Amino acid sequence: MAKFKEAFANPNAKRAAARKIAALTQTTTKSEYITEFCNLVVELDWNKEAYIAQFTCGLHWKVKELLSTKDNIPNKLEAIFAASIKIDNTRQENKENCPKK
Repeated sequence: MAKFKEAFANPNAKRAAARKIAALTQTTTKSEYITEFCNLVVELDWNKEAYIAQFTCGLHWKVKELLSTKDNIPNKLEAIFAASIKIDNTRQENKENCPKK
């Protein structure tokens, strides 16, 4: 089956996925961003560091800022996902609890 897929796969699929993942940014919920990111990752064969760098690059600026202040920035993609979800959830809670002007 793998040989069949390889023979008839879209030869430009990896390039298209690379373009999409490079343009991907967190504009909706963290879960939607992670899901879309993971959907594109399966099309690529990058190394771990490249995935982490690209994921971090597309984060909401505030999440990215808070992630960079951590003493131990995770070096596994799943750990980056978990840390960014925790940061984003806290950020949203703080935003909701902030007194209205």
